[in-house]
Amino acid sequence: MPESLRELAAEYERRFGTEFTQTSYWYLTQLYLMTDALEKAGTVDDVNQIIATIETETLDTPMGPVKFGLRELDGIGHQIIMPSWIGEIRDGEYHVVFEMSTDEVEALVIEIYGK
Repeated sequence: MPESLRELAAEYERRFGTEFTQTSYWYLTQLYLMTDALEKAGTVDDVNQIIATIETETLDTPMGPVKFGLRELDGIGHQIIMPSWIGEIRDGEYHVVFEMSTDEVEALVIEIYGK
């Protein structure tokens, strides 16, 4: 995890007294992306505007920009694409080797699965 997420995980564990698991990470990300989508849509009532925003905007989360895409693969484009960290375990700890942006992740997924 990047430093910003480590800090968020530590705060989560302090506040809720439980481990910041992958499930915690996933649901927290959804909370942030939906909140940003509603703010960018400017409405909580116009479902079509909210959907249009989700389908076209890059949304801010603690992990970085997130967007929906991969229409090339499923014809819909409603898959969440997030930054990804490639790492290694060294001396019993995870170390980030490099980070892939949301756009790089999307291009790689299309390259691998689009064939």
